[in-house]
Amino acid sequence: MKEYLLLPLREMRPFYTIVCLLVFQIQVNAQAPVGYKLSWSDEFNATSLDTTMWKYRVGVSGTSYQRSENVTLEDGKVMINLKKETYKNQSYTGGGIITKRPKKYGYYETRVKLDGGYGWHEAFWTSWMSGFDDKNPAYKNMDRLEIDCFEHYAEYANNYFTYGAIQWWPIKKNANRDYVTVNYDLTAGYQVFGFEYTPDYLNYYFNGKLLKTVDVRKLAKHDLYLWLSCIAKKPDATASGAVFFDYLRCYEMSDAAYKLRKKKFIDQLDSLKLPVKTLEGM
Repeated sequence: MKEYLLLPLREMRPFYTIVCLLVFQIQVNAQAPVGYKLSWSDEFNATSLDTTMWKYRVGVSGTSYQRSENVTLEDGKVMINLKKETYKNQSYTGGGIITKRPKKYGYYETRVKLDGGYGWHEAFWTSWMSGFDDKNPAYKNMDRLEIDCFEHYAEYANNYFTYGAIQWWPIKKNANRDYVTVNYDLTAGYQVFGFEYTPDYLNYYFNGKLLKTVDVRKLAKHDLYLWLSCIAKKPDATASGAVFFDYLRCYEMSDAAYKLRKKKFIDQLDSLKLPVKTLEGM
């Protein structure tokens, strides 16, 4: 892994910022924030997906139909194949997996090798419903929050990704939406993305470094389902490719440990009245 220095450049509009990452050749290991203990993980070391824990993402989204057949396990990774093929009136097929058992507060992390093909959209994100309880959960009339730990739109440069959280109801708005540019090709190797969801704040991490802290005290509080997925977003997407997820790890913290941990983040949010843009000391 590489170490990153984060330099906030400028505010573009409310809830939107650009962050530039300068890369130094220092090896670091991404790990859970201090105080978190592993509660569940899937290292994808089996020969097939554990369907007691996962559901396949199936159906139309973007310009592709998502198929379970596009998801395979090999060499300790889950691979989502991206194909140009006609299936159920769509010209492309993608795929994804969704946790069957809901999570709530904790730290969640994945390691992924992104695909650089034009027109595909890769993401590690959450929904308030499982995605198979309701075909279109985004339009239910209840307060809810979507967390996008990362989204990589491959029609943009391969040194760029976005992250953020969306309040879907009663009005749709971003709790935050930020963009990150690095000075190397994100698709050339594996990257680690994580987020910490608490009753008070939401932290985003990239390769072990804190990107941002967002105040969520007034936003929806509910269980989360975790998605690892890739769909086509353009009608002329690249014909083929693959995304590799190395693991999904879920961590929890005791109430006593959280009481101690949250103070510095809440104090920062209350004093600045703005999202924090500095690195967490680790």
